[in-house]
Amino acid sequence: MSEENQSFSSVVGNTSGMPYMNSLLTKGTLWSNFYANQHGSMHAYIETMSGTSFTCSGNDCGANGALTGPSLMDLMNAQKMAWKGYFDGLSSCGQLAPQSTNWIINPDSNGKQNYYQRHTPYPWYAVGTATTATCKNGGNGWWPMSQFTNDLANNTVGYMNWITPDGTSDGHDGTLTQLDDFMAKWLPQLLASSYFQPGGDGILIIWWDEAAMSDKGCGGPAVPVNGVMTQNCGGQIPMLVIGPGIQANNQDPTPANHDSVSRFIQEQLGFTPSLGNSVNVSDFTNTFELK
Repeated sequence: MSEENQSFSSVVGNTSGMPYMNSLLTKGTLWSNFYANQHGSMHAYIETMSGTSFTCSGNDCGANGALTGPSLMDLMNAQKMAWKGYFDGLSSCGQLAPQSTNWIINPDSNGKQNYYQRHTPYPWYAVGTATTATCKNGGNGWWPMSQFTNDLANNTVGYMNWITPDGTSDGHDGTLTQLDDFMAKWLPQLLASSYFQPGGDGILIIWWDEAAMSDKGCGGPAVPVNGVMTQNCGGQIPMLVIGPGIQANNQDPTPANHDSVSRFIQEQLGFTPSLGNSVNVSDFTNTFELK
């Protein structure tokens, strides 16, 4: 589940504004040294999918389906592993936002507060848009958020499932309370599913794209960008991992950025890390339960 534009200090410990999120901290491992690679939403989403943000700006990647570089989707397609998205604010399966509305679907009178395509990764890849005509058959693709309950009940979710709230509920335009309410509405049914019971193999990642724009804090692992070792200066952000095999009420201080998330997902899906800078960051040895 991806969230927007909140610094670590605004979320962790904010029990009045985000009581549900803070209650989840006891159920998993918080990556306590996690910094966004840079400011700009799009960078974080694409960096997580590919270990690089290619030539994307903070707002878009030029066009729907513009990216042809390797991604988590390509790795999964090669192994016939389903990937899905559940995006709040969509009207139909595989819906694409037009450039004419700044890549927003159903914007309000202020041009905000609904589905921001830059808050999702799939539609920017050619391998993603190739699914828009066939996603109604239940395969790879992205759906309105309402489909999530049905797929979870019927065990038809993917191996990787990306959940994006709308602009009001992801912290971009709304309040922290609205963000917390979205989590409290959708996550209990996931955590009550068989995937998250003892012996299950589910992993929930709650992830932010960047800190508040005023937060220029730098940290995490330096990674090569255009041949230059570059520090991450998008601010410190929360990253929480929950699952049956994940340590509860725990913090992992390993230096991390969005390339680290890419590496983590690749490894949990059974792949040797190969995407971009995911090969240049560390594993999370303090996240998993000791065997």
